[in-house]
Amino acid sequence: MKLTRENAILPFTPAADLTGKEGYAVSLDAEGKLLLHAAEDAAPFGIIIHGTDTSEKTSVALLAGGLAGTVKLKLNDAVSTVGPLLRVTESGTFTPDSGYNIACAQALETGVAGELIEAVLFRPVTLS
Repeated sequence: MKLTRENAILPFTPAADLTGKEGYAVSLDAEGKLLLHAAEDAAPFGIIIHGTDTSEKTSVALLAGGLAGTVKLKLNDAVSTVGPLLRVTESGTFTPDSGYNIACAQALETGVAGELIEAVLFRPVTLS
């Protein structure tokens, strides 16, 4: 059997303009189109690698596994140390704040709110 892809980065049609939204978490709507992830208590589908408008496909790194490398994530809040687990917020950005219960990434560098930082992705897990 031949390998189809080396990394789980796939093209999807956005439901709205996602231009400039690199590093944001996304979900799929009922039609299989991308939306910015808007729920702190639900697992996102993936992370935007290259955002586009609705006339093109947006590249998404899937959170179900299969990504060998790292990605840049958009921070909602500052990350002051390397290594904390990151949780998605209702704006599709990320925070190390323990108030959220679903983690899907680990910070590999520090950063301030609004910045893109390097992180490793993993399958979303619910933390207690």
